[in-house]
Amino acid sequence: MHDYNKPDPALEHSKYADLNSRAVSDEAKAFIEQLASLVEDQEIASGLRSNRRRAANKVREHRQALGAFVGDLLAAGTKIKAAGWCHRSLKAETFTRERVSYRTFVDMLAALKDLGYVEHREGQQRLRKFGPKEYIALKGMASRFRATSAFLRLAKEAGIYKDTISHHFIEDLPQHPLVLKASSKRIAGQKAEGKAMRITHTQKSLALEEEVRRLNKFLDGFDIRGAVHKGYRRIFNQGDVKGFDWDRGGRLYGGDESYQRQSKDVRLKMTINDSSVVEIDISASYLTLLHGLQGLPFDPMSRDPYEVEGVKRAVVKAWTTATLGNQGHLRRWPKDTVKDFEEETGYRLPDIISVTRLRAIMEERHPVFLDWEKSRITWADLMFHESQAVVGAMLELMDRGLPSLCVHDSLLVRIEDQDKALKVLVKRYEAVSKIKPRVKINTLTSSPLNGSQ
Repeated sequence: MHDYNKPDPALEHSKYADLNSRAVSDEAKAFIEQLASLVEDQEIASGLRSNRRRAANKVREHRQALGAFVGDLLAAGTKIKAAGWCHRSLKAETFTRERVSYRTFVDMLAALKDLGYVEHREGQQRLRKFGPKEYIALKGMASRFRATSAFLRLAKEAGIYKDTISHHFIEDLPQHPLVLKASSKRIAGQKAEGKAMRITHTQKSLALEEEVRRLNKFLDGFDIRGAVHKGYRRIFNQGDVKGFDWDRGGRLYGGDESYQRQSKDVRLKMTINDSSVVEIDISASYLTLLHGLQGLPFDPMSRDPYEVEGVKRAVVKAWTTATLGNQGHLRRWPKDTVKDFEEETGYRLPDIISVTRLRAIMEERHPVFLDWEKSRITWADLMFHESQAVVGAMLELMDRGLPSLCVHDSLLVRIEDQDKALKVLVKRYEAVSKIKPRVKINTLTSSPLNGSQ
């Protein structure tokens, strides 16, 4: 069994083209004007437009679209693993509420391709082969784009070089930071992410989106260095489930380039307004929430919930995370869990212990797992309640003028804000779970410590 049309690694590592970039330097603005003239001539020559005349708002839209796409193309060129490739779907519905319209983008793309400035690999369905003539569909691959050598030469002539891209183009904060996705599915044993859904706003969703806008604007006023942060989107899941009321999922995500995707060591080297940071981490967050939502007693403070005799903590944590991220108990170790663990430790989880053996041990250690198979509580419920605690803490800290950055179940804060942030996070988490959480304070200069109020 193997992928029939598995793409090369560079395509897999491509940068997402969110079309949120903007030309800011004089050189970049002049380059976009030059490019716009070439694109307009090509659109007329190819019959996409009948003449050069455009309403003022259409001229602005065209320049904005070019600046957004060019920023993504050039930024992708700085990513070694991506080899210059960026990606996004060309389905019309994926452009809903975006800064760049579908029609503007596809016409612009066609012109850039005709000019020899953009290489385009069309999106494709991916298949997995089971036999000589038997295949099953996997999650598809979106269209890929890359600037050609001719385009890069043109950029250099305009004074825009690979190592100065961030000086010429910046990424704006998300205009519509609330995202709704349908339920994910399992296809041939692999998890396929739920598709983005159109949002029909209610008072509740508008209020949620405004919270993220306020938070993004506030954090944009701080000088964050050592890793990338360009604003959050709050992603809710299972929008196609009956009874959905903005109460599933709800984590804040910073995008493909975000500090959230960096290792803890990299994150702890970040600075906010030249201040060093610490990371306040809720230990065994989902496990604590599962007890709290079921009204079961749980004391994570007196003993580490991941402490199990005869099994390494990292293995217990990997099983717990994978199990509570799954609907029901695992039958085997998930491939992504095995891969991540091996990359971090050098060991393969199936060689250490089977999931069924560890399940028996964990059901004895934490009887709450006995009912996980039939539980009405899902990973999406656990994620939502966790996000309510974390986002609530960030908003409260913002109202006090204190910046914080989240990594799902933890907060990065300036070292001088540590005590205040710890109290706020614990208070918010305890309000959601009805259980005082076990907290770790991670710093560059010390091992994780158990935090206390």
